[in-house]
Amino acid sequence: GHETCDKIIIQISNLLQMYENLNTWVCRFGGDEFVLLLDGNKVNAIHLAKEIINEFKFKKWINNLEVLPSIGIAFMDAQSKRDCSSEHNFIITQLLNNASLASTTAKKLPEKYTIVEC
Repeated sequence: GHETCDKIIIQISNLLQMYENLNTWVCRFGGDEFVLLLDGNKVNAIHLAKEIINEFKFKKWINNLEVLPSIGIAFMDAQSKRDCSSEHNFIITQLLNNASLASTTAKKLPEKYTIVEC
């Protein structure tokens, strides 16, 4: 029920907070969605996604439930950032929308993550 889901959300939050540092910020986006903002490159994002998925596989979840993430990575290259530098709200909205769509696609993939470029 709701109580079990709430406890799992707390466990997920605690797990993801392990990755927070000067270059990575974690926040709950809503429901069971979390956002990790990275200041890095595509290779770092993929490495982090694989690491998080691995942590989920070996985590002891409440009631021995299996909890697996689907991770959507939205990446914007340096040139795109420069082209849109005056439109910060647009950039953030576009990245979040693309990451959300990518996570939906990732649910169907065996690796459980996918990446899109904005």
